[in-house]
Amino acid sequence: MCSERDYARNVILKEKQSRETRVREIMTTPVLYVTPEQTIDECMRLMTSRRVRHLPVLEGETVVGMLSMATW
Repeated sequence: MCSERDYARNVILKEKQSRETRVREIMTTPVLYVTPEQTIDECMRLMTSRRVRHLPVLEGETVVGMLSMATW
């Protein structure tokens, strides 16, 4: 998973060059994910406790959705 936050913190703030930076150098690992069977409450608790704003929804190895938490 590579988010705008990953890019800002690991490329812009560290004054790296985008053209020379590989995604694997800045992406969040391991990727947290949920399944369609999980409740919204479970997902929100996970996102809050792990301080992430995006959470892929996987069915097997297939991404079937993406949850996103807005911050105000």
